[in-house]
Amino acid sequence: MFSKEIIEMALSYGGWSHKGVEFEGRRISINTPSGQVPKGQEFHVVHVLETTGPDLDTYVKGPKVVYGEYINGKLVSEELPEGEHPFSPQEHAEYALTGPCTDFNFHNTTYSFDEAGRYEIVWMHGELKSNVLVVEVLD
Repeated sequence: MFSKEIIEMALSYGGWSHKGVEFEGRRISINTPSGQVPKGQEFHVVHVLETTGPDLDTYVKGPKVVYGEYINGKLVSEELPEGEHPFSPQEHAEYALTGPCTDFNFHNTTYSFDEAGRYEIVWMHGELKSNVLVVEVLD
């Protein structure tokens, strides 16, 4: 179940100032409701796959597991299972829309940090890379 804040953030995707770079008709982007959080406070990261190509399928059923998420260069999510596609899991293959479209149906990742500082979060697969989401953790 998504909170009202997360739903509002997803619905505002068109106005996000930072998005990932488009690659071969797809773009992945991440965001969080606030770029500053106190130490120890949980925050959620919203994941979006945008398909800009007219002949590309987007598998919108989910929520889907987020693979390939990094914090400060270290992989923090599960590794992609062998033979699996990061955006079209086999169990959802029959629920495809042809682009252009936007898919928000990914699990939100949740983090909290015990040390103040700057944390950079990136979601990527091969050549497809999200924007860099910067979160400042405050004392």
